[in-house]
Amino acid sequence: MVTTDNADLARTISSLRDHGASQSDFDRHHGTASYRLAEYHLLGYNYRLTDLQAAVGSVQMDRADWILDQRRRCADVYDRSLGDAGWLRTPHTPDSLRHAYQAYVCLFQPEAPTLDNVERLHDRRNRLMMDLEAQGIATRPGTHAAFAQGYYASKYELTGADFPNAHLAEKLSLAVPLFPEMDADDLDYVAANVLRLGTSV
Repeated sequence: MVTTDNADLARTISSLRDHGASQSDFDRHHGTASYRLAEYHLLGYNYRLTDLQAAVGSVQMDRADWILDQRRRCADVYDRSLGDAGWLRTPHTPDSLRHAYQAYVCLFQPEAPTLDNVERLHDRRNRLMMDLEAQGIATRPGTHAAFAQGYYASKYELTGADFPNAHLAEKLSLAVPLFPEMDADDLDYVAANVLRLGTSV
């Protein structure tokens, strides 16, 4: 979903989402000569929402403020609970910005991560994720490094040394559960187990 107050940008985006069509089906059917097909001046995509997706999205937008407030509430608990764990770097948000917390992504760093120790730390991070899973806590890596994914790795033959920060982030990031319905007990349980298990891997 894209929002903008720039009319030219809105027209371009609308075209790109519909294969690069010069006009929308709605405009074509509500104008004269509706039998004519649109022309295609841009290389576009099929990014049109279905009616069902649009309906769900519309309802979610009605709940957006509540969803964001609840995600920030959860993140605040994690910040207080996990922020002093030296082996785990929690998200940092500059004072001038507000984080939406689509996820709460940390960096596993029991020692300063480098290209030389990243595989060993990666194994330890994975053990922590498995230990948390055994406690009913689902975690996941916080990001992919695009250069390391099959298509790009094959096409460009890049390595972790080419993009060291992306490589470290992919190997050592850890996203803990965060969703609006989490209550204080849920958050405390996750944080307590992260702290308990993270020091033993």
